[in-house]
Amino acid sequence: MDNPHKALSNINPQRENGHRQINNDVYDAIVRAHLTGGEFACLFFIIGRTWGFNKKADYISFGQIAEGTRLSRRSCIKIVSVLIKRQFIVIERSGYRNKYLFNKHYDTWINSEPQDTSELESTSEPQDTTLVNHRTLGSEPQDTRNGELQDTHKRKKETILKKHIKKVYGEFANVLLTDRDYQLLVERFTEPIAKEWIETLSSGMAANPKKYKYEDHRAAILQWERRDRKEVQQNGAYRGNAKRTGTKLPDRNNGYTEPPYDSRLDPKSPDYIGADS
Repeated sequence: MDNPHKALSNINPQRENGHRQINNDVYDAIVRAHLTGGEFACLFFIIGRTWGFNKKADYISFGQIAEGTRLSRRSCIKIVSVLIKRQFIVIERSGYRNKYLFNKHYDTWINSEPQDTSELESTSEPQDTTLVNHRTLGSEPQDTRNGELQDTHKRKKETILKKHIKKVYGEFANVLLTDRDYQLLVERFTEPIAKEWIETLSSGMAANPKKYKYEDHRAAILQWERRDRKEVQQNGAYRGNAKRTGTKLPDRNNGYTEPPYDSRLDPKSPDYIGADS
């Protein structure tokens, strides 16, 4: 069979030039998994970087996933988090790097059901008109209150679950916050400063994962901020800056320039003049 698009193409890829091999059952299971476009792209990129190079697992950065899928880095972080929760992939965190493994045991995947549009179509008709037609025909309208109550309970349940779903934040994808948590941080600090605190917590947890183990990351950020503010009030300078104790510095959130070192204010220096001089 001739391909009418071949004459318009500038490329001619061949199977002999390289290809990806995937088990037929696994391929069929992925097709039936009802993945979104972004999930499908990220999953196949990870499969290509592992199975495509005859590896069971490999270290992959979010930057590589973003470049390979043409998606934003933030979107890739969210999508990978969903794939982990749905058990399509397994991740092993090792310091600053993440090692990915594709879960070929598709009977353990958590598949989402396709959206049923028949219910949406049935509710598009105006209910008042339906009631008038029943009265005109002399028959009683069918009681739909039970169905409406079930839909209401379903929507409330989905809203509650959505409020408790935590999303991944931070450069190292290790800060977990709900939408409500993030909004509270923005209201308290403003969004730029809230993002700065998220990155601070993310880098701290990545640098010392054994020390910083928090169940609630919003509470951890608030704790860090209170501790930092307390030290500023007590010392008049930032932590680790004992030589400048008593020196007033501008607000760290608006940027600051450290004053030059003065040996006369250093108690350990022979030039120290004392507090009463």
